[in-house]
Amino acid sequence: MLYDLPRPTVDVDCLSVIPVEETASLQSLAGGGSALHKEHGVYWRHVRIVTVPENYQDRLLPMFPDLSVLESRFQSELRPYLANTDRHDLTMRLWLEMLSGA
Repeated sequence: MLYDLPRPTVDVDCLSVIPVEETASLQSLAGGGSALHKEHGVYWRHVRIVTVPENYQDRLLPMFPDLSVLESRFQSELRPYLANTDRHDLTMRLWLEMLSGA
């Protein structure tokens, strides 16, 4: 989708998971065949063995370049349906903090 190719990918490849012990949890929550995959047609995939090009990190793009969109969508689309809003608000604050590098 990023390069306007006619056939977008349906998976998000991940090179590493920190902490590594959470890999199985992520796979069950968002991997192929998960509820995420069934509902939205996209899934997460851990790439265990990969050879990346030299200086590949220089070409990486942020998944969430505008964190205000993520926060706004959480507030309008998800939060109204949550039971324990304090807990989820804290989670969103922590995510935003982590993603912003603060």
